[in-house]
Amino acid sequence: MESQLSQASKDNMQALAEAKFKRKEMQQRDGLNAMAEYHADKVAERKKTAKLREQRLAKEAAEKQAAEEAATAKAAKVAAKPANDDPLASSGKLEKVEAFGNVSVRTATDTAIGDRAVYVPETGIARLAGNVRITRGQNQLAGTEAEVNMKTGISRLLAGNGPAGRVQGLVVPDEASNQQLTGPTPPGAPAAPASRPPGKAK
Repeated sequence: MESQLSQASKDNMQALAEAKFKRKEMQQRDGLNAMAEYHADKVAERKKTAKLREQRLAKEAAEKQAAEEAATAKAAKVAAKPANDDPLASSGKLEKVEAFGNVSVRTATDTAIGDRAVYVPETGIARLAGNVRITRGQNQLAGTEAEVNMKTGISRLLAGNGPAGRVQGLVVPDEASNQQLTGPTPPGAPAAPASRPPGKAK
């Protein structure tokens, strides 16, 4: 009887030891599986990050190439454009200036005023039209058109066509501004006529 109890106790202890060993073995296996899953997740995450980075770099390279191709095409289009397509833009020179509404053109001696004017820099001539008035000192001339040479400083009043194309003026003899153009009377030259009161010339 006593030997039977002893044998049963041994069998029971052996069974407990085996169960404990199996439980430990399962824990180790579960730990290894968890570690393997962790490493697999890390590898997958690294692969995903590398793929996203590769896609981003490819997109940036494609955008850069497209921008370079667009710039090259634009430069080729500009180079192929005819040189005389826009002479004003190609030469950088100003062809003419147009002004409207109480336009004033001044030289060293004259002031010309009109409703509108066109100035051509190449010739240096400004042409005024519409209620034109030229003033030099106290002298005044009025008409429909005038031409002012900015290079020589000479102003000309022009009679337009039709009844309105009359030239009117107020000329003051011996006015100081007149001598700016004629200069002093040279020796031996006939004396200037006597001054006359201001009057209107038509």
